[in-house]
Amino acid sequence: MAGIFFAVVGASGVGKDAILAASKPRLEVTGNYYFPTRFITRRTDAGAEDHNSISNVDFVQAVREDRFSLWWMAHEMHYALPDTVFEKLRIGQHVIANISRRSVRDAIQKFNRVEVINIVASPETIHKRLIARGRESEAEIMVRQLREIEPEWAKGVRVTTISNDGPLGEASDNFTAAVLKHSDQSAPQVQRA
Repeated sequence: MAGIFFAVVGASGVGKDAILAASKPRLEVTGNYYFPTRFITRRTDAGAEDHNSISNVDFVQAVREDRFSLWWMAHEMHYALPDTVFEKLRIGQHVIANISRRSVRDAIQKFNRVEVINIVASPETIHKRLIARGRESEAEIMVRQLREIEPEWAKGVRVTTISNDGPLGEASDNFTAAVLKHSDQSAPQVQRA
């Protein structure tokens, strides 16, 4: 049976990468989950999550050569998932990746089984996190927070919402539980750090 593609979505600053980093060791230990490293047209030293830095020219060439399983543009940058996603899903591994809400429909068309986990936080929490990140000016943060997403971005797919306003450990526990529930796995006996 094919694996499930878990599309992790949410506004910038809700803490998607922090939740993924906290949950990854607990899920990877089972051998049933794959967390692909994204390609981003951003320098690797930009204070962001672990990613494969790629130039705009190389990104366009990779798209032409169909070397990505999924790609999108957001915040004036290009993002993509490696083509290894298809093989992992084919052999029954579940794939967990941070993608744009705007690319959920593409994911539904490309992957056989898709579960969406929407990470949310209050506007105040998001603003504080974006300021602390230090990558953007106050004006750029305001623009980022006002970005409109089509209301029907998740039409035709189940969405599980996880709040990340409190302690990271709580959000990570809820995220891990949701992934295990949707993939019919029992919780691994691994202690959270």
